[in-house]
Amino acid sequence: MTSKKSNGGDRISPLSDSILHHILSFLHTKSAVQTSVLSSRWRHLWKSMPHLIFDKKITPNAKSFAGLVYEVLLFRQTTSHIHSFRLLSMDDTDDARDLYNWIVVAIGRNVKEIEIDLLTYNPIKLPNSLFTCQTLTSLELSSSSSIQKLELPDKISLPMLETLSLDSFSFGDVEAVNKLISGCPVLLRLEILGCDLDVEGCLVIDAPTLLTLAVEYGANSGGLLDLHKCEIRINAPNLDVFWCADYIARKFTFVGERTLLDSAEIYLVANGNDFFAPLLDLSISEDEGEKKEHARRCTSLLGAVCGTKRLHLGAWMLLNDSSGKLLNWDEEIFNSANVVGESQWFPKRCIFHHLKVIEIHDVIGYMNEFNVLEFLLENALILEKIIIWTSNDISCDRKKGLINFSKALLKIPRASSDIVILFF
Repeated sequence: MTSKKSNGGDRISPLSDSILHHILSFLHTKSAVQTSVLSSRWRHLWKSMPHLIFDKKITPNAKSFAGLVYEVLLFRQTTSHIHSFRLLSMDDTDDARDLYNWIVVAIGRNVKEIEIDLLTYNPIKLPNSLFTCQTLTSLELSSSSSIQKLELPDKISLPMLETLSLDSFSFGDVEAVNKLISGCPVLLRLEILGCDLDVEGCLVIDAPTLLTLAVEYGANSGGLLDLHKCEIRINAPNLDVFWCADYIARKFTFVGERTLLDSAEIYLVANGNDFFAPLLDLSISEDEGEKKEHARRCTSLLGAVCGTKRLHLGAWMLLNDSSGKLLNWDEEIFNSANVVGESQWFPKRCIFHHLKVIEIHDVIGYMNEFNVLEFLLENALILEKIIIWTSNDISCDRKKGLINFSKALLKIPRASSDIVILFF
């Protein structure tokens, strides 16, 4: 009995350091350090862990949190490099000087991945050496509680950086952001999320190796017209995935040749609380030229990605499209003041030679929904399947109307003889 216990009691400790380090990488560093009490085999293992995760929510006391980070870094084996260094949920009770020092130490240990999540309203100074780290492959900076101003140094050189994510920051000068992007010659993934881009100039994303790009609107304190200040110009010949959620007034320009996108998601909204106002004449006063300019920017962006294999649109324009022409633009683009009602968006040559599957969610049975589906059925030449998910949050009368909606849809003449329509 004793022999069986000794042979099968501990099967983990005999494993190699690399395997045990991998197991510990799934734990927050505080928990990983606590494994040192298990046995002599585990006593010093935490001192060489390549993955360090410090979360202020796990250790909310500022003094205890700082003590933990300093202890792990101080007693770390001098020959062991840091693969990933994550500082999460740092708030106003933490000393900004500690953050500065910890990053410097991580850089000195040839860190490859750094993630910093701030929950502070106080300004934070990051070391200049962070932007010249020769070993860094991933840099993720986020400010969850407020828009932080990110001060970027004059010299930026990140020759190994493949992933760059900036979440909820403002920039005094767009040229500094351009310098940051150009200082990452092998960038594969770029995320600019929730950032305040209401600055004068042109954000240039010139990245020949870039595969994934995500852009999301952030603070906009100056109003709709301020969005004209900063254009976003994209030159990414190898771009594979594009995700965009931004204001309709922003100008996006794709330049240069590029390969066919695998997927694109685009959500274009108006400004602030006046979500539909710029297009529906509800509260924001815009002249006809400005409306048409916004529309041209939308169509230009959609035209740039229309060859994508999978295209997902947040089509809020459908809400007020009674003309049924939302997916069919011509050179005039707009024929009246009612921009939404008379818009003509997707040219047939753009999508209908390739479109095979359409999936639409939260269908209620409105006439505008029927018009769009009718247009697709009549023009999509090789369409194979339409999947329609009806909304769960509708009245009994509307549910009855959906039955008539589906019957009418099945009677529409189809450009493709192989279409299957599925209702859920």
